[in-house]
Amino acid sequence: MNNSLTAGADRSAAAGRPPAPRTCPVPGDGSRRAQYVEDLLGDPFAADNPHGQQALLAADERREVPAATEELFDRFGLAAEFVPRALGGRLTGVEGLAQVLRPVFRRDVALGFGAGMTALFAASVVWTAGDERQRRDTARRLLDGGRITILHREFAHANAILRGEYTARPAPGGFAVDGRKEVVINADRADAFVAYVRTAPGDGPDSHSVFLLETDRLPAHAVHRLPRARTHGMRGAHYAGLELD
Repeated sequence: MNNSLTAGADRSAAAGRPPAPRTCPVPGDGSRRAQYVEDLLGDPFAADNPHGQQALLAADERREVPAATEELFDRFGLAAEFVPRALGGRLTGVEGLAQVLRPVFRRDVALGFGAGMTALFAASVVWTAGDERQRRDTARRLLDGGRITILHREFAHANAILRGEYTARPAPGGFAVDGRKEVVINADRADAFVAYVRTAPGDGPDSHSVFLLETDRLPAHAVHRLPRARTHGMRGAHYAGLELD
């Protein structure tokens, strides 16, 4: 097991925001970084491995994020895999990203979504549709250990994640966004939200717009984080309600 990122780690990070991720010491393409992640995670069948099957299943039974493994990803800088290289990250293509995420999802799907894919779903919208300031600030947020999540639009006959809706109306200086969703992954831990918000009636292509909502740029009263939701699957992932006012 490669323990270059685990030796001397600050274990107090699990109680709050993790330290800023270190730069990955392994250069090269996605396959080399994927092997590095495999080495960091170690033998999944070893009973004494804090990132092995027994530890991950025990965390799932407790409905907890496997703190040691999440901290390991923070120190490795997993979020850099979702940030384009031009903005300081490692993202150069889908194939390399998939290779790096494969060992994560093999160990724990909930961790793969909570620490990985959710941030990618949200940030990819910023990379393609955000302005220069939004792209720069989102990249810095992820590279510094922050979190971003996505607020999906509502669909009829959908599951709980897609129920509930946010709406926006013109207001001085921009828009006022209101609404509530009961089940949003990482709603209780994210610093920013990419939200699909209803801005017109009906269900046509112009019914919704995408908003980047950064909590450090919003009034303190605007974001209400609701209690964590109890899920039957991916029990270690953090799903909670989110009300915007």
